[in-house]
Amino acid sequence: MSFNWLFYLNVANYLLSQRSEEYWRSAVSRAYYAVFGAVRGILQSQGTQFKSDNIHRQVINQMKRHKNLTA
Repeated sequence: MSFNWLFYLNVANYLLSQRSEEYWRSAVSRAYYAVFGAVRGILQSQGTQFKSDNIHRQVINQMKRHKNLTA
């Protein structure tokens, strides 16, 4: 089953519309995971393979190596 990580941006936008800090903090988290999941998917579609440990660091390192990430 494929998951569209960018839908998390809709959740983040909703949380931002609320008037309290706990919602805003959650919005930041959802926005981060939206970008992380989308970028990881793009990298995988381009042939990048990730080990199971510290995948967030691996994605960041791969992003630093790429000049242009496109779907």
